[in-house]
Formats: sequence, C-alpha cells, structure tokens
Amino acid sequence: LHGGEAEIYKCDTTDADGCTSPTKTTIDVQQNAALENQVSDLLTSMVQKIQNDEALNDEEKGLLQSTSIPIYKILKVELALQKDAATLDIQKYSEVVATDILTQYLSESLDAVQMSLSTVDYPEEYMQEFQAGLQGAYKQVANFKTNAYQQVTMTNNLVLQTEQEEQMLVGE
Repeated sequence: LHGGEAEIYKCDTTDADGCTSPTKTTIDVQQNAALENQVSDLLTSMVQKIQNDEALNDEEKGLLQSTSIPIYKILKVELALQKDAATLDIQKYSEVVATDILTQYLSESLDAVQMSLSTVDYPEEYMQEFQAGLQGAYKQVANFKTNAYQQVTMTNNLVLQTEQEEQMLVGE
C-alpha cells in the first residue's frame, strides 16, 4: 500500500503443473511504485481534468471502476466548494481509495480460494483448519478496512472542528 519490504511466495517452476514447492522471499516495493502513490497521481490528474473540463483517460476510468468509493463525485464537489485544487487533500483520498482497492482485491482473492476448495478432496481435519484460517483472513481484511476508514473519519472530524474553531475566532 505504502511501499517497503513485503514477503511473498515465489513459485519454484512456471510449468502448468508447477509451483509445488514455493519459497518465501522478500521484495522491496519503492514508494513511488506503491499503490497509494499511484492512486494519488491518478487523482491529481483527475482534479486537473475536472478543472479544465477534460475527459478522463482509460487508466483514470479504470481507477473509478476499481473502487466502491464515488471518488470522482467527491472530487468534483470538493473542487466546487474550495475553488482551489491546491487546498484539496489528495493524500487523504488516495489512502482511502487505495485501501478500498486493496481490500477488495484481497477479498476477491479469498473468495477464489474458497471456491477452489470445493474442487479438492482433503481430509476433514485439514479442511476445518484451513477454513478457520481462511475465515481469520477474511476478518483481518475487514478489520484493516474498518481501521483505515475510522482513521480518515477521525482526521476529517479534526479538520472540521478546527475550521469551526477558526470561524469562532474570526467572529470574536
């Protein structure tokens, strides 16, 4: 999401019947290649296009289709209210959208694993343990998404509170 080191499993072969002995390895994801940064770049471009009344490109449209958050509408409304793109907190929006895309991807991946389980015939004791682990993974994804949204909500509340306090100071 933000870049940094990540542990992944790498297949031992690329054969159709391969990947029977994957190995754990560490990769380094540069911050500029991280999902949140990519989303931020796309949102910044979208803001400029909204201001200039230009059409979105395919990559920007793909972003809109990849998230359940109505980010295009949010950006348009924010621009209409603030009139200045420089005051928009793109980073805040990019984190929420990137988190939404990531959790959606993880949930879909877990769904695919769940569906593939119906085609295998493992002993019941292994299946129960695997199912419990899968349910735990679903919960972790849901908790990650909830925590990210709560963090954004708290930040928004602090900003609103500060704006209200500024208005009270100006009114004195």
